[in-house]
Order: sequence, then C-alpha cells, then structure tokens
Amino acid sequence: MRSFLIPMLAAATLALGGCADVLEDVADTTDPVGPETVHPAVDIELASYSAVDQLLEFSRAPLSPDKPIVVTTLVDSSDLTMAVPLGRLISEQMGTRLANAGFTVRELRFGNALRIREESGELVLSRNLREISRSVGAQAVIAGTYTPAATRVFVNARLIQASTGDLLSAVDFDLPRGADMNSLVPPVTDKTEEMEGDWEYSHHRSCWADPGC
Repeated sequence: MRSFLIPMLAAATLALGGCADVLEDVADTTDPVGPETVHPAVDIELASYSAVDQLLEFSRAPLSPDKPIVVTTLVDSSDLTMAVPLGRLISEQMGTRLANAGFTVRELRFGNALRIREESGELVLSRNLREISRSVGAQAVIAGTYTPAATRVFVNARLIQASTGDLLSAVDFDLPRGADMNSLVPPVTDKTEEMEGDWEYSHHRSCWADPGC
C-alpha cells in the first residue's frame, strides 16, 4: 500500500507545482493599468521639503536665518484668488522645512498673493503682499501656483528677494493624482485637461519693487 501511495503523492506534488507556476505567470502578465488600478499614495511632504531644499540651494543670494522669510499659500494658476487644501498644505510643509532648517518664518494665509499684470501677462506679487512683507522685515518671499491636470498636478514655487524684486530661485515639480490628491484638489475641467502635456510656465522677474503693479 505504501509503495502505491508514494507515486500518487509525487504526481500530486508535480500537479500543484504546475498550478503555482500558472498562477505566477498570470500574476506577472496581468496588465496593471486600467480603471480599477489603485494609484500609490504620493508623498506630498517629501515633495514640499525637496522643493524648499532646491530653492535654498540654488538661491542667487545668501539668506540670513535672522530675517524672516514669508511663505504664502499656493494658488490656482488659472484663478489666482482661489486656494484649495493642496495649496495650503504645501505652503505649511514648506514653512515647516524652513523652520527646521533654522530660518524665521512668517506664514500669510490669503489667496491674493499673486496677480496677473494685464499689459504683459506676467505673474507678479500683489502690492498688498509687498507691503506686509516689508512691514515684518522679510528678506524673501516664497510664493507659487499649482495647475491641476487629468493625471497630475503641476506645482511651481519661487523664492523672491524682498528688497529688489529679483527672482532668486524657482522649482517645478508635479504630483501624480490618486485618492489623497483628488481629495485635496477639485476635479479638473476640460480646459484643464487640455493643458496637460503642453503646460509651461516662464517667469524671471517679479514686479516686487514696481509701484505700478
């Protein structure tokens, strides 16, 4: 009886091994892209911290830890009066990174830090922000925009010198959409979807010191 069972067990083992190989092959060849795909959570904090590190590293002028840096809420590039939770979250995380690096930080939570100059279409700092920053003795301001698209959210942040209005440094990054991101940014419109792929931002100088802005 024992001699009869051994061949049967061996055959069963081979059969199970073959099934495992088939299951493994199916798992390997399954297309991961589709409507049911769950996108991995994006590390917004890491992206915000990295953005601050780059702004400081590539700044064209040294910054003193004794003078404040004003951090404003990031706003929608298509509506500079609107700020969603993502803009506030990134700004808060940037402020945290600066504070932990030893800088004095002033946070301004309002959505009109930026405006469009009508005659040139340039993105500039609002007069209100310039006056507030000067009143607190700020050496620089961090301001920026986000542009939502179908699968990503593009972010632009810039470090601007308070005394001259010069753009000291800038950084661009994008965040993939997922469950967390969709809860922080409203659904995109058809107009926004068209912007993905050819989104471009170019700005080299603010009108910080221009009284006509």
